[in-house]
Amino acid sequence: PRIRARPVSTHRTSQRRHSARGHDLVSAQYVAGILLADLVGLHHPSHPLACAREHQGAGRSARLHSMRQQRIVLAGGSGFLGQALVKYFLTLGWEVIVLTRSPQANRAAREVRWDGEILGDWARELEGAAAVVNLTGRTVDCRYTAENRRLIMNSRVNSTRVVGQAIAQCGQPPRVWLNASS
Repeated sequence: PRIRARPVSTHRTSQRRHSARGHDLVSAQYVAGILLADLVGLHHPSHPLACAREHQGAGRSARLHSMRQQRIVLAGGSGFLGQALVKYFLTLGWEVIVLTRSPQANRAAREVRWDGEILGDWARELEGAAAVVNLTGRTVDCRYTAENRRLIMNSRVNSTRVVGQAIAQCGQPPRVWLNASS
């Protein structure tokens, strides 16, 4: 079957019908969550995708059912995509930990301080997590001077290195590690 691309709207968190064109519009939050969940196979048992896939094999339902109260760690999760993933996984009942340089207590997810360069207390959050998603990286919305290019590259390389070191120290490492940045 052919898959038709559809417009994506960031204005709503649920699907709605666009009356003028007849397209289904979905939020960036919904798309980001579905893409990540589909990519790494992390589905909450009550999620429509998980329910639809139960028929794909015996035991799938039991495995999905046992995944309640899973934990996902989002390194650099305070940006646009990170916040979309936070909202998505919170609606699925997951525990969401955001590793950030500037933690705030009033956010929906628990935020833990990290600098993206050296191991610290934040590394304990990875122990037993279902997934770690590293979204860390200096903004690319800047002039591409030699200094900015160096900072952009180092922010991605250093955070990947330190997340890898933290995972290597885990007794029960995350099942999935995903890096994504612009």
